[in-house]
Amino acid sequence: MCSSWNGSPWIVLDDFNVSWSGGESIGGCSKILSAMEEFNDCLQSSELDDLHFSGFLHTWCNKRSNGCISRKLDRVLVNNDWLVKFENSEVIFLPPSISDHCPSVVKLGLQGFKKNRPFKIFNFLTDIADFLPLVERCWQEQVHGTMQYKLCSKLQNLKKVLKTLNNDKVGDLTIKSVEAKAALDDCQHLLDQQPLVLTLEFGKKSL
Repeated sequence: MCSSWNGSPWIVLDDFNVSWSGGESIGGCSKILSAMEEFNDCLQSSELDDLHFSGFLHTWCNKRSNGCISRKLDRVLVNNDWLVKFENSEVIFLPPSISDHCPSVVKLGLQGFKKNRPFKIFNFLTDIADFLPLVERCWQEQVHGTMQYKLCSKLQNLKKVLKTLNNDKVGDLTIKSVEAKAALDDCQHLLDQQPLVLTLEFGKKSL
């Protein structure tokens, strides 16, 4: 297989349904199975290796409070040509949240351009009592210039007002959402290290 690389960078990411070794599992059977040996032989013959990763080691969990099993089943594999071209690349395995697998994010390590966030109006804002009066007030403000300039100016002013309204009404909800997500992530990080601790599993379910 490696003869077909042709000097091209390759990346292979998937749930391989098998661990590299027994040391990548907690709970259940930790013996070296024939599937592990076949997997290692495949990686060696393909000249593929793990991309540098951070975050969760055990990327899959059966999420059982009784007989909990955690394993590293998800991998991001690259060849040497990839490492040469993207030497600063890495993969981050994020908290699984409600899934039994951890999502992964591959970063190439390239500097990109910062994009402006698009302006969006959430549907629930239109149900707020202040919404229509604010829109009418902005639209009735006097603006001098051409019709096109007047339209653009009023839209810009309305955008600022609605952003303020959104921050005032949603700010607390956003903070609570972020705090709850952080608490869940902390709990799942502990579960990744100590998946057999039942009290942590119960704490996660209560969030």
